[in-house]
Amino acid sequence: MLHERHRESLWIVFHKSLQTMGELESALQNTPSPWSMPLCAGMGTLLGNLYMSVENILRLFIEGVYREKIIKDESWHQRLVSVGVVKGLLPAGIDDTLQNMRAFRHRLIHGYGIDMDEEKLRIAIPEAIAAYEKVEAHIRAKYPELSEGERTPTKE
Repeated sequence: MLHERHRESLWIVFHKSLQTMGELESALQNTPSPWSMPLCAGMGTLLGNLYMSVENILRLFIEGVYREKIIKDESWHQRLVSVGVVKGLLPAGIDDTLQNMRAFRHRLIHGYGIDMDEEKLRIAIPEAIAAYEKVEAHIRAKYPELSEGERTPTKE
């Protein structure tokens, strides 16, 4: 059962992800090639943030709602997705895209933002947006109470 605090946390993730996707789509449509290195790094960061939104959704359900602990070792990100699949929290057919999104996040976390490639980003961004939208739609369908009383989070 979703408590109000879970719903509030999910609404924040949904709202921030919507903003992130808007920025990614805007840059794709409105920024001509070639992209500068700082722009590529920024776009890679937003792509990584979108993946972290998926992880945040999974963690909220697995650790918060189901009260199961995910051990944080070197492979916990992959295990989190695997548990999400087993629990029915992820739609079928997005595993490869999530792996690609996780790779962007990994590169940024470990200081390789300078190596972001515009061509790869232009391919990965629409795929990541579509995957995130599928995850959110799947979660909303599985937990229709998320749409009851939904509020746009306020800035703190």
